[in-house]
Amino acid sequence: MRKEFQNRLKHFVALKSKYQATNYPDSSPASLLYLILRKVDLGIELSDLESNWLGESELKETLEAIKQEQQDKVQEFRKAALELLYNLQQNLQVTQNQDEEDRELLMRLAPLYQQDREQAMQEGEQRGLETGIQQGERLVVENLLKFRFGEIDNELQEIIEPLLTLPPEEFTPLLLQLSREELINRFH
Repeated sequence: MRKEFQNRLKHFVALKSKYQATNYPDSSPASLLYLILRKVDLGIELSDLESNWLGESELKETLEAIKQEQQDKVQEFRKAALELLYNLQQNLQVTQNQDEEDRELLMRLAPLYQQDREQAMQEGEQRGLETGIQQGERLVVENLLKFRFGEIDNELQEIIEPLLTLPPEEFTPLLLQLSREELINRFH
């Protein structure tokens, strides 16, 4: 029984890390968060009530991570389906005795497949660019906090996300001018 509890506890810690919920204080496998994260990890869509609870529990990053994973799974499914259709197209083209219906299907599938591949490449490039910018801005904020105040403790760690909601031209002067207490009071 104790080993099962330990396994659930480890699983919960891993899920909290995966879905960016490490700041959530309750680490008990009996918590609602553990049930929600297990559900998501199994690929089951959240109810509105569960999504609202995550938002009210200040787990917006977790909610975003979940939404992103669900979008990624939809994209993977779509990609797999189009790959299968493309393979079908290739197999039908090899077969010499195509009927009119097969040729029609092939003609409709080819542009869809090509369009999806181009869109996926563009989205990947855009997502990579956005991620790089976000990581760069986070690094700037963290470095300015370290430069001004030394180590980044829990209080300073908690203001990083709210600071990042501002554009760099707004958060940079604040980080350089406001005192530690002023920053914490303003963004906590």
